Amino acid sequence: MTEINLELFFARNHRIKNVLKNLNKEFPGLHKTKPDHTESEIYEYIPEKYLKKAENTVIPFKWLFAFENDFRELCREALQRKHDLLNDEEFFEKITIKEEESKIIQKRMKGEEASLSTSRADSDVLDFFTLPELKNLIVNNWKVFEEDIPRGKRFIDTLINQLNRHRITVAHFFELDELDIKELENRLLRYYKTFE
Repeated sequence: MTEINLELFFARNHRIKNVLKNLNKEFPGLHKTKPDHTESEIYEYIPEKYLKKAENTVIPFKWLFAFENDFRELCREALQRKHDLLNDEEFFEKITIKEEESKIIQKRMKGEEASLSTSRADSDVLDFFTLPELKNLIVNNWKVFEEDIPRGKRFIDTLINQLNRHRITVAHFFELDELDIKELENRLLRYYKTFE
């Protein structure tokens, strides 16, 4: 029964994507596309050697970007399922979190409110957690997350600590060497294969 429902879900999802694609063809202005910045004037000023180095960070950055957002979504779904904790105004009082960590996250949220950026206008509280803070949220509130993480909290604690080292390197504009890229890939695979 479950397999049939999943098949129906994926079939419907595929049909919806096709309908949206056809609508975009029929009404090109309906769906805004992001501007292409590959021809920007800025390329006349940025030194070529740094642009070449930047190319080496694209793939690891994509992997980490996708993973971190997917991981955050896993946390979001678990928190919403458990008494809709995510949308509770007393979120920080209802979860187990170190006081100093809570203050830092709330300070980040207030800083975002005061900024002129529109990039995170629709953010929720989890968007202000760093990767290690998300890991701590899971480890310290294990009852909320245990059914979502098959290999246990020790696995997630160790794995996120390892992944975060690569994330810090990439986020601070350093290249990962081939060994590090392979290590990152293997760690991400180790995470995703636990859900198969």
